[in-house]
Amino acid sequence: MKLEVANYNVEDVRWAEKSYFADSCLYLSKRELKDIILEDELLEDVELVLTKPGENTRIVNILDMFDARCKASDEGTIYPGFTNDIGTPGIGRTNVLTGFSIAEIGKVENLQAFTEIFLGVLDMNGPGAEVTEYSKNHVLSLVFSCKTKNAESMAMVHKRACTKISEYIAKTTINKKPNEIKVYEMNPCKRGEKKLPRVGYIYYTESQNHLKETYFYGINSHYFVPFTMHPNEVMDGAMVCMMYEYSAGHRDHTISMCNNPVVQELYSKHGKEIEFGGMIVCNAHLKHTLKKSVAYLAAKIAKYNLELDAVVITKEGGGHPVTDLMLCGEECEKAGLKTALITEEVLNPDGTGMSTVFYSPHVDLVVSTGNHEELVDIPQMENLVGYEKDHPKYLEMIGPRKIRSGVIPGALQITGHTKLGCKAF
Repeated sequence: MKLEVANYNVEDVRWAEKSYFADSCLYLSKRELKDIILEDELLEDVELVLTKPGENTRIVNILDMFDARCKASDEGTIYPGFTNDIGTPGIGRTNVLTGFSIAEIGKVENLQAFTEIFLGVLDMNGPGAEVTEYSKNHVLSLVFSCKTKNAESMAMVHKRACTKISEYIAKTTINKKPNEIKVYEMNPCKRGEKKLPRVGYIYYTESQNHLKETYFYGINSHYFVPFTMHPNEVMDGAMVCMMYEYSAGHRDHTISMCNNPVVQELYSKHGKEIEFGGMIVCNAHLKHTLKKSVAYLAAKIAKYNLELDAVVITKEGGGHPVTDLMLCGEECEKAGLKTALITEEVLNPDGTGMSTVFYSPHVDLVVSTGNHEELVDIPQMENLVGYEKDHPKYLEMIGPRKIRSGVIPGALQITGHTKLGCKAF
């Protein structure tokens, strides 16, 4: 599989009569975008709001984040199962707008995700902006109003609209010169006297019930057994976030899946320090027997199918999948694979306490992306996106207060798409 990713840097975004991209400025037409979004008969309305980095604006009720990407070749597909039929992502050429993102905003009925800890709060300025990568982008917020009150239907309506808009906006770059082109191809390394270690990536989803799940090719992953996946597929939206039933800091948002730092880092070292040997996807199940079985199967695939020497393992979700992470790390170590885990911690706000719910003595290399309970002082903002001014929570949400890092989208991003971390002493 060979994928070319053409990056187009966005330095400014403005409203215009027509959507187009020129001189690093993205011009967007509200009329065009609304017409596309409201093609879905289950949508009642959508409000479109542009926010720039550094503005005194707070965006709340964030369900997911996307960048803008599309196929710029006849080969391959983008967001299979959502905007397009099932096809092959990860091949051909993909155009991506960097420095720009799309926020999916709305209230999906009957979810715990609308208690305070689950509300995604993104500040574009101040201390809250300093702990997340997402605040450095120009953000187009899509504030949805749905006709249906069925939670799963609402979620799918949102997701289809966001993926369509992601693709539509990215198509403004077709036939334009990119700032850079990166090529991703897992060619076998030419080995000299010194063999390069084969390093792979094990990615754990946490799909345990509806709207607490990750979708592959438009299908939820509840009952998936471990399987291999080409890392290029991830960059073309083969994985899409439906993790609404988790705090915003724990979600692996779609933008972070498409720009997975572990995949990017392993590719950057391919043929130089390591041989990138492939990717395995697993699900963190609820039953302990399934957790152990999946951990064993993942280690077996890594050892005997991919013939890896080492693995990096990440997970979605909070404390529950830490058990899966540790069990998989243990099985990989027993199989003779050097293993590194990446996870967040759930300590007391001052950093004391037990950082994870489960440990394995076999696992001795764990990278932390930060503490879910660490408090961030956020100031009063001038503007609020996600609530109308007459909403009972408007004054509370726009005002100053302390919030947990786990409420901020991207703050604890568990593949490393974050600014936070911890030092060992």
